[in-house]
Amino acid sequence: MALPAVEVLPQSEPRGGTYCGTAVFSDPAVIARAWQNTLARFPGKVEAMRKLSEEGLQAADTLGSQHLYWVYDFTTDDFDTLRAELMAVGALSYVWVSLGELANGDVTTVEVNAILDALEHRTPAASRDSTKGILQLEREYYGNPPNINSNFVKGAGDGRTHFLIYDIKDGWPSSDGYYAGYFLQVDVDPNSGALGYSNRRDMLYIDSNPGIYYNGVRDPQRPLSTLAHEFQHLIQWNYDTHEIDFFNEGLSEYAEYVCGYGLRSPSLYFAAPNVPLLSWSQTLADYSRAALWTLYLGEQYGEVFTRDLTQNPQRGPTGFDAAAAAAGTGTSFQSTAENFLVANIVQDQSAGTQYGYADGLAVPGAPVLFKDYFGPFAGTSRAGLSALAADYLRFRSNDSVRFNVTPTVGTIKVMAARFTDAGITVENFPTGSDGVAMFGGSTQSELVLSVLNTGSSTAASYTFQSSGAPRSVLELAHDDGLTLTTSNRLFVQNDTAFVVFGGVEGGKIDSVSMWFETPGSARLLIRDANPSYDVVVQPASGLGGASRMSGGPISFSVSDTTKFGTTIDLSAYGIRSSPDFVAELIYGAGAPNPVLHRDSAQGSLFSYLSLSGQTQPISGINMYVSLGDFYVRVYLSPLDSASTGPPPVPQEYALAQNYPNPVNSTTTIQYTIPEPGHVSIRLYDVLGREVAILVDRDQSAQLHSVTLSTNGLPSGAYLYRIVAGSFRDTKKLVVVR
Repeated sequence: MALPAVEVLPQSEPRGGTYCGTAVFSDPAVIARAWQNTLARFPGKVEAMRKLSEEGLQAADTLGSQHLYWVYDFTTDDFDTLRAELMAVGALSYVWVSLGELANGDVTTVEVNAILDALEHRTPAASRDSTKGILQLEREYYGNPPNINSNFVKGAGDGRTHFLIYDIKDGWPSSDGYYAGYFLQVDVDPNSGALGYSNRRDMLYIDSNPGIYYNGVRDPQRPLSTLAHEFQHLIQWNYDTHEIDFFNEGLSEYAEYVCGYGLRSPSLYFAAPNVPLLSWSQTLADYSRAALWTLYLGEQYGEVFTRDLTQNPQRGPTGFDAAAAAAGTGTSFQSTAENFLVANIVQDQSAGTQYGYADGLAVPGAPVLFKDYFGPFAGTSRAGLSALAADYLRFRSNDSVRFNVTPTVGTIKVMAARFTDAGITVENFPTGSDGVAMFGGSTQSELVLSVLNTGSSTAASYTFQSSGAPRSVLELAHDDGLTLTTSNRLFVQNDTAFVVFGGVEGGKIDSVSMWFETPGSARLLIRDANPSYDVVVQPASGLGGASRMSGGPISFSVSDTTKFGTTIDLSAYGIRSSPDFVAELIYGAGAPNPVLHRDSAQGSLFSYLSLSGQTQPISGINMYVSLGDFYVRVYLSPLDSASTGPPPVPQEYALAQNYPNPVNSTTTIQYTIPEPGHVSIRLYDVLGREVAILVDRDQSAQLHSVTLSTNGLPSGAYLYRIVAGSFRDTKKLVVVR
């Protein structure tokens, strides 16, 4: 659910999202077709422009002069002409505005001056150097624009880039989003076969409505990120005229970030990650994926690499590998793509949240999980995993998980991320054979498998099986347990607070706990979640689907306002925790009491308000996103079918790394035995002297653990060794005081 994180829907930003029109013209057939349409529809206009060019009646590029320009119309797929006035001149730029936009007041000198200031003098504090304008920064970080003269000679221009501001005809507002700007190659390319409708200069096109003017307000800040984006396209063309759209647009998205205008949210990519990495369909999700990809490149390999990638004349993965060699990264496109897919789900924990790539940048959210399991028992088959895409399978609340991924079509790679109290470890596992993850001694026990299709062009398929040793309870929460924000006091009787939870397979809902600020009465109901619900366009009733509880909502009273002092037992209802579900809190006659505490620190919000008493709902809508996630937690237990029966017999011997390590007082060592027999585990110092006997007896075939007390052992390194049948293995532990 792509919902705005505000309680009152914003009216200051245009509906939809921003597109770049440059990718539309990467296919030369588009321009050729548009010009044929122009010749057929406007022969007089074409002849007049040709005559104007032949007679040399072009206006001089001086402040206040006017000129007639060709512009592209996305709605009719042809070229039109407009007259524009030169409103500002800088050391590196000209800013032109169409006379129509000046006349109707959509653009004034205020916006022009703000644009010139950003281009020439300063960028936001988050930029690489806020004392420099966009044009200087990008020249330093990416390279130079072509700087052509009217005869298309590179480097022979006056060193300035032309920015033409006009109302780009793109079908907005009836379309979902608008073209914020574009670069037209025919303006700088003498080999385009389009000299008749080339403006013959380094030129970029910037939208004025709604790019600047929207809903009665002119926003001089809105177009600035577009300036950075489109200027990078111009630089890119100077070095590599045919880069693939995914790389080209990704580098321009990253240019916005370099210049301090932020990065496009990865949420649309995360919502549907099963898409070929390099594909481009000119959707907002494509931009979301390309932006995150290029952020990953910049943070992993540095901005010398993004410059080398911009300037390398080879296209696609071939150009990537050449740029990687030039930058000395010691990597390749293939290995980078695979690591990127894993990084989407495993981030640097210092960023504050467990999932989502955010190594140095707070990127909210994470890719949608293909499967989410409570416990280790699972089995599934998968067809249609896209080229260079990944499925993510999560297993929660386990002591051990044994898994097997077997490809049936294509090439598959499996990487397992194990989340424990000590941090995250990531390992490669072969396909077609068992892998084991163990969590002995750790409170946090979570396994995420990234199943990667490493093929570059075809979809893959695989089968999956898992088993292991589960734990008994799983807590689902959106809050961090610490952060509080202003509680909601808008509720009247029968208003509803909604909290959406992702479905967890293999579990059932035992109880719901809530943290209230004030006493009162309410009712609780668990419903299916509507995955396609959109708060902007749909009524409140659409968020929750069919009820999962017989007999309707449960009435309850709140008297305990301590942390999670109110708990509702739902164990008798047998409510499955899959698929996604909604916890609804329906307020009684004393509303807004009981008031729920909220947490405002989350990057993605899952709490919503249905305000039936809202007297003037915006756009006819009375559903809003909460200003913070409500302190509502759901507790699961395993389904009976998953938790009954003897534990599974291991398929192979394994000795796990002790946890915790280093050790201060006690540590736990887990190991698996696939057949009954004698087991010996002994501890040695680094000189090979036996220090302790941990196990020396016959044991059954299963997962075992042993606890070692380090009392009396001096600080230092030790080795522990297992002997079981023909199996031998040794691992190192460290004692610290």
